[in-house]
Amino acid sequence: MFDIIGDIHGHYDALCALLGELGYREHQGAWRFPGGRRRVLFLGDYIDRGPRIPETVDLVRAMVDAGSADAIMGNHEFNALAWHSVGPDGLPLRKHTEGRRRQHEQTLLQYDITDDRSPRFAAVLAWIAQLPVMFENCSLRAVHAVWDAAVIRALPGDRPLVQEEYLQASTDRERPEYAAMERLLKGVEIPLPELAGYVDKDGTPRRDTRVRWWLDVDTIAGSHDGEVPLSVVAMPPVDREFGDTMIPTESLRVLPGYTDPRPVFFGHYWLTGTPRPFTPAIACLDYSVARGGSLCAYRFDGERELGADRFVCVTPEGRLIA
Repeated sequence: MFDIIGDIHGHYDALCALLGELGYREHQGAWRFPGGRRRVLFLGDYIDRGPRIPETVDLVRAMVDAGSADAIMGNHEFNALAWHSVGPDGLPLRKHTEGRRRQHEQTLLQYDITDDRSPRFAAVLAWIAQLPVMFENCSLRAVHAVWDAAVIRALPGDRPLVQEEYLQASTDRERPEYAAMERLLKGVEIPLPELAGYVDKDGTPRRDTRVRWWLDVDTIAGSHDGEVPLSVVAMPPVDREFGDTMIPTESLRVLPGYTDPRPVFFGHYWLTGTPRPFTPAIACLDYSVARGGSLCAYRFDGERELGADRFVCVTPEGRLIA
């Protein structure tokens, strides 16, 4: 039985409160469920943005080491690896632009990283590098952004390690490793129509939109005559801001879809509102704790049809949301 927790982004107090609400207790240096009957599955994005990043990482690492949790990589962990690694040319694998520095700023400050050097954070990077990018057992699946079976089958091993050679390849836009990490950790994007650009939560202008990758393209094409409104296929905020804008259904052929009855869980998408599954087998656990939303868990007991009553959420301050 798993308690699946979405993007934390350094909100340690909310995480402790959520674990307490779920029945976990601190014992011998790690949070554990009494008797070991349940364990946590963390969906990535432990670092950046929030007020207590080192404490959050230490808590997650301790639970994984104690066997009371599993953890997968998020795009912020992957980005941190690339930010703090250099290629054969001696330059950072992730260019140090001002926008990217803003994303990573709280991690740099809280680990007291100067000139990209910090012995304490070096240990964190080593831990991040061995995190898998997906989780799968006979009952459920989990990934940070997109479950794409074809991409996952092509990865090197069941749980690939983002080590030096693979990391370098995955930051080269011409390599398939780049496309794989972009999809699994960052989402599927399609170009927006003319005049439909927007500014994202970090103040960056965008001309593409993340889309609901689990949708079946043939079903959409069958119910829409060559075009479909963005309200049907786009993720927030585009579904709200440009919901009436039409796009060709053929542009959705990039979607992997998801028809397997095994439930799949993911984070990443900055949702708002009342948590609920997208379908009986698909649920997102990112409800924007780093933007004043909530930190959410799903209590999974092996059910094949997910239910809205299985979500447990707390505010950034740690108050239970009824």
